[in-house]
Amino acid sequence: MDKWFAPALSCMDKQFFDCRIIIGSKVFECHKIILACASDVFKRMMLTECKESISGDIFLDNVSPETFEIFRQYIYSYNLVKLNEHENATLMDLYIFGNQWLVRSISNDCMQLLIERVNTMKVEELIDLFEFAYNFDTLIFLKNIWPP
Repeated sequence: MDKWFAPALSCMDKQFFDCRIIIGSKVFECHKIILACASDVFKRMMLTECKESISGDIFLDNVSPETFEIFRQYIYSYNLVKLNEHENATLMDLYIFGNQWLVRSISNDCMQLLIERVNTMKVEELIDLFEFAYNFDTLIFLKNIWPP
């Protein structure tokens, strides 16, 4: 993301929120344009006459509120340094959510951060990462965490 654009996104005024992501009892105010630019799935949803685009309320049940909040912060800033502050399990959750909603940037960034951490991981963390990579058939993970 261009350096001039990230600060503009991170401080967008609440008066311009035009949709809500609802996860259980938690409500996240968002901008349709930001969601649509980040995700092809959100984009298609906003361009059709589906109930979500008309009402502006999008109900999600495939992600925790905590994971979505980190996702939302990411798509408003694309701040890799901030993303790197999160634990491995959170990065794996973000990778999954990014794949489901076709947000390649967060999936790629999470994968890269996890790969960079491999040499500092404990055995338990490596096993979790290997299982994750195997379950999601992510060959690039497997190639980088398991020597030939």
